[in-house]
Amino acid sequence: MQSLRTRFGQLNCLVAEPEGPETGPPLLLIHGLGGGIWGWEPFQRRFAEHGHASYALELPGHGNDNDRETAERMGTYSVETYALWVAAALAEIGRRLVVVGHSMGGLVAQKLAESHHQLGYVFMASAPPWHM
Repeated sequence: MQSLRTRFGQLNCLVAEPEGPETGPPLLLIHGLGGGIWGWEPFQRRFAEHGHASYALELPGHGNDNDRETAERMGTYSVETYALWVAAALAEIGRRLVVVGHSMGGLVAQKLAESHHQLGYVFMASAPPWHM
């Protein structure tokens, strides 16, 4: 697996690519409330072994995001705000992907699915969109 830490829009991202040709659709990975890029790394290795490129995004104020000002405002961000950040990252990535969201990341993916056509969406143990 070849990996690279970079940024797309305002989000940190770990890009993992297979050693050989891509044989499956690329994946965009969105973590849950208590997560970060680190939670996706073991999965990215497996995805790469099976021919999938993957992009693990880190939502502001989570994981290794050291922006103290953003972290202090984290409780004021809505799911829609996170979805807008992810949409900006998607635009910069410039490919259609299968979007995978876990827990709160699944809710972010649901909001994204309302307006952004991708190859597919997977909601893992996703938070429900009640009162949204």
